[in-house]
Amino acid sequence: MGFFTEVQKEALKAAGEGGFERVKDMLAGTDLVKGRDKSKSIEFLYLNAARGGPIYVTLPPNAARGGHVEILRYLFERYPYPRNSLLDAIGDAILYGSLDTVRLFLDRWPDTVDVNSCGSHSSTPLTLALRVEHRAAAYSMTELLLRYGADPNKPSYQGLPIEYALTSSWPELVPLLIKYGAEPFPLEKELQLLPRAASNGRLEAVSRLVEKGADLDADALKAPYDGSALWNAVLRGHVKVAEYLICAGADPNQRNHAGESMLQVAERLSVNKKEMVAALQAFGAR
Repeated sequence: MGFFTEVQKEALKAAGEGGFERVKDMLAGTDLVKGRDKSKSIEFLYLNAARGGPIYVTLPPNAARGGHVEILRYLFERYPYPRNSLLDAIGDAILYGSLDTVRLFLDRWPDTVDVNSCGSHSSTPLTLALRVEHRAAAYSMTELLLRYGADPNKPSYQGLPIEYALTSSWPELVPLLIKYGAEPFPLEKELQLLPRAASNGRLEAVSRLVEKGADLDADALKAPYDGSALWNAVLRGHVKVAEYLICAGADPNQRNHAGESMLQVAERLSVNKKEMVAALQAFGAR
C-alpha cells in the first residue's frame, strides 16, 4: 500500500473494519479524496467495505465476514462506482459470506453485477458461493444467488456448479442445486471427481466419494486435477487427505506420470513438507 498517504490508509482501514462515522468524517475533509489519488482512494474504500476487511489483511479462512453495507450505501450515494471494482467487490463479498452486501449489489445493479457472468475470480457468482468455507454461509449464499436467477447448469472455468458441490465439504449443496434445476450428475462421473476433491483438500468429499466406490487409482480428469487422488493430495500438501487415502488402500509407493515417487513430490512442497514426508514414510513410502 505504498502509494497511499497515511490519511488514505487510515480511511481504508476504517472502511474494512466498519468504522462508518470515521469514514464519513474523513470523506468530509480535504485530505482523503483530492487530486490524482481520488479515484484510487474511493475504489479501495468500496472494496474494503464490501469484503469486510482491509485489502492485504489475511482474514480467517473459516469465518464468514460481513460486508459493511451502510458504508457502501453512503459511498454509492456520493461517488461514482468503478465497474471493475464492483465486480471484484461482489466476488470477495460472496467468498466471505457477506449476504447483505451481495443482496445490495444484486438489487441495485442487476445489469452490472450479472448473476451469471464470470468475474475477476474466473468463476460465476454461483460457483464462488459453492466454494465458501463456512457451512451455513455456503448454503445461504448459494440459495440467495439461485433465487436471483443464477443458472445452476452454467459452467465456470472448472466445470459445472454440480461438480463444485460434489467436491465441496457440504453434501446439502447438491440437492439444493437440483431443487433449482441443476441436472443430476451420473454416479460414474461423480466418482471420477475424487482427484479433484483430494486436490482441494476436501476430506469430507473425499471420504464420501470413496465410500460410494470411487477408484483410488483413477486418473480421468484433465489438468489441474490429472493424476491419482493421492498424487493430488500430496502435491497440494493435504496431509490428512493423503493419510485417509492410504488407509483406504492407495499405494504410497505409486509414481506419477513423470516417474516420481510420492516422497519426491512431497520433498518439493512449500507447505506442510515435513508433515507430508513424515506421513508418507510412516506408511512405508520409499
